[in-house]
Amino acid sequence: MNIRGAQHSDIPAILDFLWQLDVLDGQEKVFHVDESSLAELLFSERPVGEAWVAADAEPAGVAIVSPILFASDGRASLYLTKLFVKEEYRGQGIGRSLIRHCQQVARARNLARVVWGANATNESAFRFYEGLGAKEISGARWYSLDAHEDC
Repeated sequence: MNIRGAQHSDIPAILDFLWQLDVLDGQEKVFHVDESSLAELLFSERPVGEAWVAADAEPAGVAIVSPILFASDGRASLYLTKLFVKEEYRGQGIGRSLIRHCQQVARARNLARVVWGANATNESAFRFYEGLGAKEISGARWYSLDAHEDC
């Protein structure tokens, strides 16, 4: 399975992967991504993220990343916002290959680490990440505010 930079033609497959991931995480009610907004995020003049696709004949998985700064140590990291492998391709090392690719990119850019979160109920993801040697960031909780609504 080859890992390559996502292409505009991958948008329908990536969108489907994102939908499947949100369904798995019980987040389908808040899914508001469409092909146009995904293209803007990944392929505009000033993209806010990058995506890599695991594919031979067809896309089998995706990793989407963006840079993030950790104020605690002042070092930039690569934030893995989404990782998804189609069910029929799971257990073949594709997720590991996608994460390894993220590590290689982080190293090439002199970034400190690759970081990500997981749905609090996704026990299989925890086992997978721990099997890679990833360490849980203790005491961390993620919050969000809508940028278009004042707090």
